[in-house]
Amino acid sequence: MKRFVLLFNLGIIEVPQDYEHTVQLTRFRKRHYRGEEEGPFHLYSDDITDEHFSNPSRVLKPGDRLRVCVFQLDKHRSATFTSKGAMAFLARQGMAIYLGAQGASLVFEQKHDQLPKDRWFASFDKKGRLWTTKGGMKIHCLVPCLRIHQIEGEGSFFCGCFDRKWHQSVAFLGFSEVE
Repeated sequence: MKRFVLLFNLGIIEVPQDYEHTVQLTRFRKRHYRGEEEGPFHLYSDDITDEHFSNPSRVLKPGDRLRVCVFQLDKHRSATFTSKGAMAFLARQGMAIYLGAQGASLVFEQKHDQLPKDRWFASFDKKGRLWTTKGGMKIHCLVPCLRIHQIEGEGSFFCGCFDRKWHQSVAFLGFSEVE
């Protein structure tokens, strides 16, 4: 039995022609964070910025096309998993293109209606590419995570800790090149 299973094949996302890596997260926040204006995100981490997530393993360019799949822990195997375990699984599946927060933002914009409600979706990257913050005496590498809520059109964009164990309610995004 496999430790992780395919939850959904979301198909293809295409990077829009007006995409700019250096301002993607700023634009995304303006379009989707409720704040003073209406938008689907009522919770949005201040850690998710273009500056903090400026150096993903793969920088997207307009016109890039990627296949997106969502994986989850097999419920019969365990209640938790690690980031390293999920990333090793993605590598074995040929889905180890790491896009971090920018990838998660495009998945929300293009596929949010296909994502199941009340589940977190982590978008992994290598530890050295993630934003780090100090919590107490430890340095934490932060993994961007989307959540789509039960109330139509509402969500959250937060960060989880790379080194902590993930609960089975967290799914994760896998990206691969489209040939």
